[in-house]
Amino acid sequence: QIVKNYANSEFHYMHTLVLASSKYGFFLTLLLVCPIMLCIQPILKFWLGEVPEHTDTFVRVILLVSLLWPLRGAMIDSIHATGNIKKFQLYEGSTLLLTVPIAYILLKFWHVEAEIVFFTYFIVEFITQILRIWIVLPQIKMSYLLYIKKVLQPVILLFIVTFVPLFEFEVSVDESIGKVLLYAISFTLYVLLCIWFLGLHRTEKMKVINSAKKIIHLLVQR
Repeated sequence: QIVKNYANSEFHYMHTLVLASSKYGFFLTLLLVCPIMLCIQPILKFWLGEVPEHTDTFVRVILLVSLLWPLRGAMIDSIHATGNIKKFQLYEGSTLLLTVPIAYILLKFWHVEAEIVFFTYFIVEFITQILRIWIVLPQIKMSYLLYIKKVLQPVILLFIVTFVPLFEFEVSVDESIGKVLLYAISFTLYVLLCIWFLGLHRTEKMKVINSAKKIIHLLVQR
C-alpha cells in the first residue's frame, strides 16, 4: 500500500500509512517485549535449565533492538517506493558495519565486559535509525516535525513509562510458572493501559471502540 500510494502520488495517504505502521508496530512489539524483559530470568531458566553467563543481558539487548524494527520497516518500505535507494543503502550499510570494528576496539584495547560490547549493537542500530529518518522523510515529502509529533513523541513517552518499572522490579529466577504467568499478564495489562491513555489520540480510541463493537456484534449474532 505504501508503494502503491507513492506511485499514484497520493502522498497524504502514504504518510498516514507510514505513521500508523511505525507507531502501531512499535506498540504491538512493546506488548511482547515488556513482559519478556520483566520475566527474563525465569523464562531462560525454564527454557535452558542451565543458563550461560551473560545470556539474560544479550536477550535484553536483542529485545531492545526489536523495538526499532517496526520503525525501520516503515522507512525501508518508503525508500523502496521512491526507487532512489543508493544513498540510503550506502549510509545504512556503512553504519551497520561499524558494529564489528567498534566491538573489536572495545575488546582489544579497553578489555570491556561482554555486555558492553553487545550493547554497542543497539547503539549502532539506534544511530542507523536516525540516519534512515534523516534520509527517507525528504524523499517521501514528509516533514520531520510531523514524524516527530505523530511517531517519536508517543513512542518515546511509552518507552519511558513502560521501561521505568523494569529497572525497579524483576521477577526472580526461582518463581513458579504460575507466578511468572501472573506477572507477565499483569504487566501486559499495564502496557495496554499506557498505550490507551498515552499513545492513542481520541480519534484512534474511537476507531478501536467502534471496531470492538463490530466484533462483539458479530459474535453475538453467531
